[in-house]
Amino acid sequence: MSASDGTQQPMTIKLEKLVWRLRSPDEFFPQRQEEEAEEHPLHKSYCTGGTVLGEEGTFIAIKKRSTVSINALVYRLAVGMTGSQTAASQYIGELAATAWERDLERAVKLYNLICQAEAGYILDELVPKQLKASASVGQTVETAVLRSACTWLGINPDTPLKRQRGRPRKRTRNEHGDATSAGEVIELTLQPDGSVTGRLIASFQGLSQNTNLASLTLTKLAEILVALRDAQLVDDADLLEAYLEAVDADWRAKIAEEIGVEDNSTPTSPWAVLGLTPGASLEEVKQAYRKIMRTVHPDTSGPPQWYAQTVNDAYRQLLEELTDD
Repeated sequence: MSASDGTQQPMTIKLEKLVWRLRSPDEFFPQRQEEEAEEHPLHKSYCTGGTVLGEEGTFIAIKKRSTVSINALVYRLAVGMTGSQTAASQYIGELAATAWERDLERAVKLYNLICQAEAGYILDELVPKQLKASASVGQTVETAVLRSACTWLGINPDTPLKRQRGRPRKRTRNEHGDATSAGEVIELTLQPDGSVTGRLIASFQGLSQNTNLASLTLTKLAEILVALRDAQLVDDADLLEAYLEAVDADWRAKIAEEIGVEDNSTPTSPWAVLGLTPGASLEEVKQAYRKIMRTVHPDTSGPPQWYAQTVNDAYRQLLEELTDD
């Protein structure tokens, strides 16, 4: 910057940094008596809907009712895991109470850290990451429910992903000029007449490389589909599902029929629905249920609604019988 006498003067730039500081007590304790809470000289706005329990050190304890908002699908998962809406609500409430308690502990630690600062404040960059709120109570509860749902379905929620997200599926043309699409295990080829053929391009589940998918039964293909999902081979699972849709649009219903569910009106033994013989253990019942639900995969086009309901009803019935024992 040039001064009026032509000399050069340094230009001063003021940089603002985010800091943490304690708010003034005047913001919490009103000046006029009519603004005080009935049971404590605290501003009414901080006591609305709650009751002051007393003082704990430098804190004022207030008991208040609160709510937690979660996604409707997450709530349905909780209902499925616990067996009823009442049990699901209680489960979610316990998760929320724990989340609030931990968040209060985090806030107290942050408060003490600021109190120890000689300047009366602390730079945001010096505050440990674990002392900053990273998620709302609702998000924390949703994460807890989803992790439990993974375990319930036989999936380790901490399993590292084996493939990069967005990895493109290989699309080429064979020696005849036909379009092909391949993952790591499955390869599909679109024939000139519009039909689809498929083969294994790698050994998998005891089957050798170059096995023709047309030579396998629906049940075997469904078993391969489950194994591909368990191995996190998403592209291959999608390819196999596309092949099943191309060769038999009713493949899900036919698999359901093969395991003993013929229609939605004929009473069927819950053991038969899950493909088990009476006397199977509780763990065997859980494994059979998880396998069926992964096979039909409701996140895609899904099984017939009556079939999914039949499987769920059979599972709950056997759970009650075996748990009572």
